[in-house]
Amino acid sequence: LGAQTGLWRLSEGTKALNVTAKNKMLAGPVYAIASIGSSIFYVDFGKGIVQVLPKTLQAKAAKYHPELEHTVCLAVQQDGTLWAGGQSNGLFHLSSDGNNILEHITESEGLPHNHVRVLLYDHHQRLWVGTSGGGFAHMGSQAFRRYDRSHGLPGARVYALADYKSDRLWISGSQNGLAV
Repeated sequence: LGAQTGLWRLSEGTKALNVTAKNKMLAGPVYAIASIGSSIFYVDFGKGIVQVLPKTLQAKAAKYHPELEHTVCLAVQQDGTLWAGGQSNGLFHLSSDGNNILEHITESEGLPHNHVRVLLYDHHQRLWVGTSGGGFAHMGSQAFRRYDRSHGLPGARVYALADYKSDRLWISGSQNGLAV
């Protein structure tokens, strides 16, 4: 669990464990978590991406990238690489250890808005990107397919996305609640 007080681990039948208390490198507010195999990635403002091994609680910081300072969401691709979205710098594709920026996508490259709020891989392994002001989109083979008010979305700010296995996507926005 990510909270203002750091990273927490919850196991069934036990109390929540404050991981921050065991490793000060993990101190600070957590803004995004994404799992990848036996590791967890999380973002903390000012520290960048940290990889945590759940069994040992060992942490390894990735190379600090100032461009990723305002990261608020993460998603892991099947090949283990990481996508990070931020408040103003668009979308970043990172190596599996978080050390290298493989790609940087902004409005200039077709992203609906540079403020990325939520990322989701659906059951078809398509990356969906929810933005704060540009609706949402999914990455196609050559370009983004955008969805906004002209497609029936109640507003341009998307706060959450959920995959429903019958080829439906649930979208939570800032205006008029939920859309399917």
